[in-house]
Amino acid sequence: DLHSFPTRRSSDLPGLPEAVSTASYIDLGSLRVPAVAGMQLRLESMTPDGHPTAAVIVLAGSSLELRAFAAPRTTGIWEELREDITLELRRGRARTSVTDGPHGPEITSQVPVRDSQGHEAVVNVRFIGVDGPRWFLRGVLQGRAASDEAAAAPLREVLDQVVVVRDSQARPPREILPLRDPSAAAGPEPEDRSEEHTSELQS
Repeated sequence: DLHSFPTRRSSDLPGLPEAVSTASYIDLGSLRVPAVAGMQLRLESMTPDGHPTAAVIVLAGSSLELRAFAAPRTTGIWEELREDITLELRRGRARTSVTDGPHGPEITSQVPVRDSQGHEAVVNVRFIGVDGPRWFLRGVLQGRAASDEAAAAPLREVLDQVVVVRDSQARPPREILPLRDPSAAAGPEPEDRSEEHTSELQS
């Protein structure tokens, strides 16, 4: 497996970081998420066979959705994904812009929705991308954190500590890396645990 930790730097070290092996992290399979006081965690976007593809963290009144994808070893995919996401949002009549944030280029968007009374409303959404070796991590902020950096700070801190665990299986770029429910019975072992490397993320 390729273990990447934390989300802002990059180097190769043997084994999984000791801090990630403790109870302070929640094992979701391809993601290790720090356990933060007051945080709520749920798994969403189930596949037909019942496997989750996204983790949603709710903290301080806002949310952060996390998805990990396969990517080339040396070439990032965030630039082309930004174009695709922007086009899709605009098809849905959303207003979008690309701004420089703490994690690099980010998509800010105002998405039209209907509220519970059927009235038109707008929801702020912010897309964050982190390219790594053979993986890509996407974060989506909603709530006040999508438009207020002070409100986003607690969730950005969580994002900085997320660990991506990339298995040894060959996967096409953009394929979602599998997640597992930590409350379920013991999940499947990674394909190959004979060689483990730790690599810190590079933004």
